Amino acid sequence: MLSLFAMREAGGWALLGDPSATDQAIVRAHRLYAKGPSDADPDWPEFYTPAEPAGLEALARADRDQHERAAAG
Repeated sequence: MLSLFAMREAGGWALLGDPSATDQAIVRAHRLYAKGPSDADPDWPEFYTPAEPAGLEALARADRDQHERAAAG
């Protein structure tokens, strides 16, 4: 769940025009996702499969005008 929050944070930083904070949040989201779910996570984020963080990252990259990186995602 923390990965989802970090990826959503990345989107916010992208819209605010902060490339460094965007990249930091994306890296943090991927690291958290790699750890797997926590026992404290609720059941509702079952939709958060590998496609979801990839899609959210692509949106953040597109908002930062990194269209080639967004398309690659």
